[in-house]
Amino acid sequence: MKSMHLVRLALASCLVVLPVACAMPEAEEMAMYEGEFEAPTAEAAQAIANPCFPTHQSFETQGFTTGYTLDTTAPIAPGTFNLVSDAKDCNAGFRGKASGGGKFGCFDGATVPNVNAVCVNVPVSAGTTYRAFVRARSLVKDLPASLQFFVDGAACGSPKSLTWNTNEYAWESLTCDFTGATTGSVSLCVRDLVTYAWGNDFGLDELRVLTHTGEEPIGCQSESCVDRSCDGIGHCMEYDNVQCDEK
Repeated sequence: MKSMHLVRLALASCLVVLPVACAMPEAEEMAMYEGEFEAPTAEAAQAIANPCFPTHQSFETQGFTTGYTLDTTAPIAPGTFNLVSDAKDCNAGFRGKASGGGKFGCFDGATVPNVNAVCVNVPVSAGTTYRAFVRARSLVKDLPASLQFFVDGAACGSPKSLTWNTNEYAWESLTCDFTGATTGSVSLCVRDLVTYAWGNDFGLDELRVLTHTGEEPIGCQSESCVDRSCDGIGHCMEYDNVQCDEK
């Protein structure tokens, strides 16, 4: 029988890369990421720095770049943001709370186009396919934001128009698939496509990137008598090669 255990390996140093094949994941593929927005286990948290789980951006602190201006005084204005646990701390008229009890990014939508709300660098391997996803929520009922991922400036997936939900803990998911053209890193951004001054306020939380099931990025590659691949939920799995065991 095959023996199976986790391996956690670092990714190689980064070079300049370009993404290819950006797309929205098919519905049947979402099963790979069932439970993707649940709080990570201690084991998964330890695996974050491996090539099968290359990026995890929470919003407890500003570990990302943005075209918005940080404003810690309510009410925030268009083109500004704050990190809060309750959207009312941004504006008394906003509604939304962090589902995990921490903080999230509270954004008052920019009134000019092409302003990135959040950008992170993602280490990638050539030919390896990844899935990006982030929690999102409309903080207002009127004129909700429309969000989209961008990879190195190219649109990834389809825009998602957020829907208003009276449940302050209800969040939606924005996703896209992309493939690394060369080994290195890509810039992954979330951008609001709406430029209304009224409405157009949104929250972002838990931005993550996972390597697709069965992929073998640098750091999780098969060797002689050892088979390795990503499991789609952030782990590099290692299997003994049965043919080698039989020799």
